[in-house]
Amino acid sequence: MKKIPLVLLCFTLFSAPVRAADKYPWVLDTAHCTFPDYPRDAARNEETGTTTLEFLIRTDGSIAATLVKSSSGSQVLDTAAQDALAKCNFKLQGAVVPKEEMWQNMAYVWQLEDSDGPLPRRLDFSTCPRTAYPADARQRTMTGALTLGLLVRPDGTVRETRLVRSSGHPELDSATRKAMAACRFLDGPVKPTADEWATMDYVWSADDLPPPLTRKK
Repeated sequence: MKKIPLVLLCFTLFSAPVRAADKYPWVLDTAHCTFPDYPRDAARNEETGTTTLEFLIRTDGSIAATLVKSSSGSQVLDTAAQDALAKCNFKLQGAVVPKEEMWQNMAYVWQLEDSDGPLPRRLDFSTCPRTAYPADARQRTMTGALTLGLLVRPDGTVRETRLVRSSGHPELDSATRKAMAACRFLDGPVKPTADEWATMDYVWSADDLPPPLTRKK
């Protein structure tokens, strides 16, 4: 068994809650965004962790600035995540163009896994629906991180989801499983001929909670 470096994304981006009449306008343009390469020195030293970035999206979908909100514990990994995200672009989901720049969060999970096979598939972000906070979760300001197991068919669709690690809130777990079941995966170096399991981390952040509603007089 050999250890291979993996970079996963936590979906703070798609979990951003919004009012029903004010849909989140941006979705990641996968044609203009790639995963960062795992730095060789970091992989050799078995450095792992999660880099959470805060980034500012311009009205044309490009990235104006990136900040390290939470470090992975490795400056090399943090810098690699920033460099990769700075080259990404976002595209509009609807016809309404935002009039001002918007801040959003994204987390890169750096980990090493034992494997004798080819690198695993990568998620096609453009196929994943945005997941709004469940109403009950909003009212009780629930947050948390969970890990899902996804059974992926050879054509890239998801056959089954399993909860590997709960966020601590069944409402958030259920909403995440429903959203991830609609996603598709891209082929890796070798096209699979059978169903394969993949894991995915998902973060529900306090920064994503909508502002409290105020009564009109």
